[in-house]
Amino acid sequence: MALWAGRFSKEIDAGVIEAAKSMGASTWQIIFKVLLPESKPSLLVGAAISITTILGYSAMAGFIGGGGLGTVAVNYGYNRYNFYGISGIFDKEDESYGVYDFKRGFTGVVEEYIGYFTLPISDMMYKMYKKLKG
Repeated sequence: MALWAGRFSKEIDAGVIEAAKSMGASTWQIIFKVLLPESKPSLLVGAAISITTILGYSAMAGFIGGGGLGTVAVNYGYNRYNFYGISGIFDKEDESYGVYDFKRGFTGVVEEYIGYFTLPISDMMYKMYKKLKG
Protein backbone atom coordinates (compact mmCIF):
# COMPACT_ATOMS: atom_id res chain seq x y z
CA MET A 1 0.00 0.00 0.00
CA ALA A 2 2.90 2.37 0.75
CA LEU A 3 4.27 1.69 -2.72
CA TRP A 4 0.92 2.62 -4.22
CA ALA A 5 0.74 5.79 -2.12
CA GLY A 6 4.14 6.84 -3.46
CA ARG A 7 3.13 6.06 -7.02
CA PHE A 8 -0.21 7.85 -6.77
CA SER A 9 1.35 10.93 -5.21
CA LYS A 10 3.38 11.25 -8.41
CA GLU A 11 0.09 11.80 -10.24
CA ILE A 12 -0.30 15.14 -8.46
CA ASP A 13 0.93 18.13 -10.40
CA ALA A 14 4.16 19.57 -8.97
CA GLY A 15 2.68 23.06 -9.39
CA VAL A 16 0.03 22.32 -6.75
CA ILE A 17 2.70 21.28 -4.22
CA GLU A 18 4.83 24.32 -5.14
CA ALA A 19 1.82 26.61 -4.63
CA ALA A 20 1.21 25.11 -1.18
CA LYS A 21 4.87 25.64 -0.27
CA SER A 22 4.80 29.24 -1.48
CA MET A 23 1.78 29.91 0.75
CA GLY A 24 3.79 28.73 3.76
CA ALA A 25 2.36 25.24 4.25
CA SER A 26 4.41 22.88 6.39
CA THR A 27 5.34 19.39 5.22
CA TRP A 28 2.50 17.82 7.21
CA GLN A 29 0.00 20.35 5.87
CA ILE A 30 1.11 19.53 2.32
CA ILE A 31 0.62 15.82 3.01
CA PHE A 32 -2.79 16.10 4.69
CA LYS A 33 -4.30 19.05 2.82
CA VAL A 34 -2.84 18.59 -0.67
CA LEU A 35 -1.44 15.12 -1.34
CA LEU A 36 -4.11 12.98 0.37
CA PRO A 37 -7.17 14.81 -0.99
CA GLU A 38 -5.72 14.87 -4.50
CA SER A 39 -4.77 11.19 -4.49
CA LYS A 40 -7.86 9.91 -2.63
CA PRO A 41 -9.61 8.44 -5.71
CA SER A 42 -6.52 6.49 -6.72
CA LEU A 43 -5.92 5.30 -3.17
CA LEU A 44 -9.51 4.08 -2.84
CA VAL A 45 -9.27 2.16 -6.12
CA GLY A 46 -6.03 0.57 -4.93
CA ALA A 47 -7.55 -0.37 -1.58
CA ALA A 48 -10.61 -1.93 -3.26
CA ILE A 49 -8.41 -4.00 -5.55
CA SER A 50 -6.26 -5.11 -2.59
CA ILE A 51 -9.25 -6.16 -0.49
CA THR A 52 -10.85 -8.04 -3.37
CA THR A 53 -7.61 -9.86 -4.12
CA ILE A 54 -7.09 -10.82 -0.47
CA LEU A 55 -10.66 -12.16 -0.21
CA GLY A 56 -10.17 -14.18 -3.38
CA TYR A 57 -6.90 -15.68 -2.18
CA SER A 58 -8.45 -16.49 1.19
CA ALA A 59 -11.35 -18.29 -0.46
CA MET A 60 -9.03 -20.29 -2.72
CA ALA A 61 -6.71 -21.19 0.17
CA GLY A 62 -9.62 -22.39 2.27
CA PHE A 63 -11.00 -24.49 -0.52
CA ILE A 64 -7.76 -26.48 -0.79
CA GLY A 65 -7.56 -26.91 2.99
CA GLY A 66 -5.55 -23.90 4.11
CA GLY A 67 -8.26 -22.17 6.15
CA GLY A 68 -10.00 -18.91 5.32
CA LEU A 69 -13.27 -18.17 3.57
CA GLY A 70 -13.17 -21.32 1.47
CA THR A 71 -13.29 -23.41 4.62
CA VAL A 72 -16.40 -21.55 5.72
CA ALA A 73 -18.02 -22.30 2.36
CA VAL A 74 -17.18 -25.99 2.54
CA ASN A 75 -18.22 -26.34 6.21
CA TYR A 76 -21.55 -24.57 5.75
CA GLY A 77 -22.88 -26.32 2.71
CA TYR A 78 -20.84 -25.81 -0.45
CA ASN A 79 -22.21 -29.10 -1.78
CA ARG A 80 -25.75 -28.58 -0.46
CA TYR A 81 -27.50 -26.13 -2.74
CA ASN A 82 -30.81 -24.49 -1.90
CA PHE A 83 -33.57 -26.50 -3.58
CA TYR A 84 -36.44 -24.36 -2.30
CA GLY A 85 -38.86 -23.62 -5.07
CA ILE A 86 -38.88 -27.05 -6.71
CA SER A 87 -42.02 -29.11 -6.67
CA GLY A 88 -40.59 -32.43 -5.53
CA ILE A 89 -41.68 -34.03 -8.80
CA PHE A 90 -38.51 -34.96 -10.66
CA ASP A 91 -40.15 -36.13 -13.88
CA LYS A 92 -38.80 -34.67 -17.13
CA GLU A 93 -42.37 -33.94 -18.21
CA ASP A 94 -43.03 -31.69 -15.19
CA GLU A 95 -42.99 -27.95 -15.90
CA SER A 96 -40.54 -27.23 -13.08
CA TYR A 97 -38.03 -29.93 -14.05
CA GLY A 98 -35.77 -27.27 -15.61
CA VAL A 99 -35.33 -25.57 -12.23
CA TYR A 100 -34.44 -28.89 -10.63
CA ASP A 101 -31.99 -29.71 -13.41
CA PHE A 102 -30.39 -26.26 -13.24
CA LYS A 103 -29.87 -26.41 -9.48
CA ARG A 104 -28.63 -29.99 -9.66
CA GLY A 105 -25.95 -28.73 -12.07
CA PHE A 106 -24.37 -26.91 -9.12
CA THR A 107 -23.79 -30.21 -7.29
CA GLY A 108 -27.03 -29.73 -5.40
CA VAL A 109 -28.49 -32.51 -3.31
CA VAL A 110 -32.22 -32.73 -2.60
CA GLU A 111 -32.95 -33.07 1.11
CA GLU A 112 -36.45 -33.48 2.45
CA TYR A 113 -37.02 -32.35 6.00
CA ILE A 114 -39.55 -33.73 8.45
CA GLY A 115 -42.33 -31.26 9.11
CA TYR A 116 -42.14 -29.39 5.81
CA PHE A 117 -45.65 -28.24 4.92
CA THR A 118 -47.66 -25.53 3.20
CA LEU A 119 -49.32 -23.03 5.49
CA PRO A 120 -52.11 -21.23 3.63
CA ILE A 121 -52.64 -17.68 4.83
CA SER A 122 -56.06 -17.34 3.25
CA ASP A 123 -58.29 -20.41 2.82
CA MET A 124 -60.14 -18.86 -0.11
CA MET A 125 -56.93 -17.95 -1.97
CA TYR A 126 -55.46 -21.39 -1.29
CA LYS A 127 -58.57 -23.13 -2.64
CA MET A 128 -58.40 -20.95 -5.79
CA TYR A 129 -54.73 -21.81 -6.16
CA LYS A 130 -55.41 -25.55 -5.80
CA LYS A 131 -58.21 -25.35 -8.43
CA LEU A 132 -56.01 -23.46 -10.88
CA LYS A 133 -53.02 -25.71 -10.24
CA GLY A 134 -54.66 -28.99 -10.53
